[in-house]
Amino acid sequence: MTDHTIHLLIHPHDTWYFRDGRNHNGSAQIAAISKLIPPQRTILGALMALLKQTVGSKLSDADNQQLFQDDWQDTPPVHLSPVRLKYQSQYYIPAPRLVVEQIFSNKKEEENKKEENKNKKEENKNKKEEKNNEIEKFACLRPDLKKSFETDLGTIHHLSLEDEHQEYRLRQLWIKQGEPLNFNPKILSEVMLDPETLICRETRLGIGLNAAKKSAEDGQIYLTEHIRHQQGFSNQDLCFAVSLTFENTNIKQIFHEHLKKTGSYIRFGAEGRMAFIDEDEEKFQSYPTIDNQFKYADGDLFAINLISPCPVSQWPKFTQEMKDRFNNCELLNQLTDKPMSIGGWQSERNIEKSQANAEKNKAGPVNAEHFYESGSCLLFRLPQNTKLKNWFSQQLSESSVSQFPQSQPYALYGYGHYTLIPLK
Repeated sequence: MTDHTIHLLIHPHDTWYFRDGRNHNGSAQIAAISKLIPPQRTILGALMALLKQTVGSKLSDADNQQLFQDDWQDTPPVHLSPVRLKYQSQYYIPAPRLVVEQIFSNKKEEENKKEENKNKKEENKNKKEEKNNEIEKFACLRPDLKKSFETDLGTIHHLSLEDEHQEYRLRQLWIKQGEPLNFNPKILSEVMLDPETLICRETRLGIGLNAAKKSAEDGQIYLTEHIRHQQGFSNQDLCFAVSLTFENTNIKQIFHEHLKKTGSYIRFGAEGRMAFIDEDEEKFQSYPTIDNQFKYADGDLFAINLISPCPVSQWPKFTQEMKDRFNNCELLNQLTDKPMSIGGWQSERNIEKSQANAEKNKAGPVNAEHFYESGSCLLFRLPQNTKLKNWFSQQLSESSVSQFPQSQPYALYGYGHYTLIPLK
């Protein structure tokens, strides 16, 4: 723990539900889907509420003013790190979109089932093969330098698996921090985490309330999808790891002393689900350094990977900044998902009175910004006869490979951070 930074673990105590500020209109028949990972602003909002409760009364008027009342745009008193997953003492960051889930045909599954019906010796053999198949669930896309095409993003090289006919699915996966992307599916799968295998989803019924009357509204029934960690609440459960960096070390110290005693409970995310917050005492809570990130890097490919969402408006600037920084490298591909809107919602009020009442209640975004999700990445290739480990030790002198573009006001929420991951 540095003088200015405190590392925290957030354990959802029951279920969690992160709706990302969107409304529930029309969800009486369809459950409102929850995000698996809490948005950065949701985390900072919950932590600021906890800070107000725990340290607010112990601060001077000037510190209170700066932390809880002043505009943060000029001199933010707090910065939030990107959220990571921690599971069984291991830390995971969002994997680049180069990592995909392989889809095997039903025919292959049927053949495996037939093999399982043989004698016990063959049965044990098949179990071993089945386990190997599970280990090789994930694979890494590789560029074909002979196939390229022009897009609005520039020249892009074709990406595929080693077997070009192998089907695969793109979705958010997580990789153990400090590990390279390995083209060998067996080795790669050993460092991957698929949170979907650790959770279950529950559908719950809710009733809308009139905030002024504190009573139920007629017909305001909605369905929500909650997420539950299947292994329950313990020190080894799936939890969210974040860091808060304070400009004022006194505030951090007061917060540290409070958490050291018993930890704290807060209401977290939509519908105010309970979460337990304590301090992370692990010695590996920091992000990986250049030395341990690239000590096994013997290839010529690397990915610049977003570990927190980046505003779409900042992406061209970010891409150009990376191209300028690594100007002797070749940009092979850009991988992003469809932009997602992050922001609040409210009823639209600026509608002419002559319009129908239904249109008057139309919802619209409030201060919404579109973001590319974590895992969006840039794929680069080094000049010929250049090795990653030697090249990066000469190019970068920082102790950490995690940085962020200056995208205020979003940088203080932890948006726009990236890391460099080698491919081997």
